[in-house]
Amino acid sequence: MGSAAGQPPIPELVAAGAARVPATAVVRGGRLVNVVSSEVYPADVAAMDTFDPVPGPAAAA
Repeated sequence: MGSAAGQPPIPELVAAGAARVPATAVVRGGRLVNVVSSEVYPADVAAMDTFDPVPGPAAAA
């Protein structure tokens, strides 16, 4: 299974999400909203290249 056009390969996304490689953009101290349960969580959000942001540790950024 390959990656979608313009999307980084899945192993790179996983590595960025786990803070093993630096993200290309980081938002610290934000709030993550669970649209299913309406819960709001404090969160750091990291993005890899132009792909959609993913929540996770941003320590490698």
